[in-house]
Amino acid sequence: LDYSRFNAHVDTINELRGSKLVIIAHQSRPGKDDFVSLRAHASHLGMLIKKEIRFIDQLFGSAVTTSVQKMKPGEIIMLENSRFYSEEVSLDGADLETMVSSNIVRMLSPLMDYYVIDAFPAIHRPQITLTGFRSVKPNVAGRLIEREISALEKFRAPSTGKKVAILAGAKINESITVAGSFLEKGVVDHILAGGVVGNAFLYAIGKNIGERSLAFIKKNNKNYAELIKKCLDLYRKYPDRIILPDDAVLNPSGRR
Repeated sequence: LDYSRFNAHVDTINELRGSKLVIIAHQSRPGKDDFVSLRAHASHLGMLIKKEIRFIDQLFGSAVTTSVQKMKPGEIIMLENSRFYSEEVSLDGADLETMVSSNIVRMLSPLMDYYVIDAFPAIHRPQITLTGFRSVKPNVAGRLIEREISALEKFRAPSTGKKVAILAGAKINESITVAGSFLEKGVVDHILAGGVVGNAFLYAIGKNIGERSLAFIKKNNKNYAELIKKCLDLYRKYPDRIILPDDAVLNPSGRR
């Protein structure tokens, strides 16, 4: 598992050390190899903050209710992967009223005073654990979200210098949408496309990215042909402003 994101949340967790802190999170999606329990996450995060984090292998239910009610100030609990529960997946995109009536919100909201959201990469998603509590409990932004919004405000502020956005990761469709918007509105001068996003652009313009890289794109994007066309259309529109990789790193047997 990739624990690199954990460090980003340490400031928020440390600031809440004196409270009764219950952590809700998700890991991957059903059907993927890394769709796993958060037990190891609790252990690793505990090592980072040098404090025990108790893991409960449920998201809600009697065990969770009893454990939270017995918590003392300073104690931390991490609940099970929220996407293990059908509501979190099946009600993705549902209206707020439906989310509020879900078992997740009904069972957990009486146990909390505040809901601190620190998942910046996911806050735009209409999922229960991200938006379902906003009308029933006070929602507060964590320190990671504060830092990210501050950085975006600086990025969007008027400037005489050139601005460059780096887009990578596995979420190709979202990155293409952002790239198109940034370029059309003049938010940035250039886009540097790397990772899977860069591979998608390279494949779109006829480059051989290898069977495994192409298979990854196909596996994780149902409408991959449409996606590749969007990459090609965007690149043709801004050929001098979208910068693609001109080399690659090989990783045979886990060695670069």
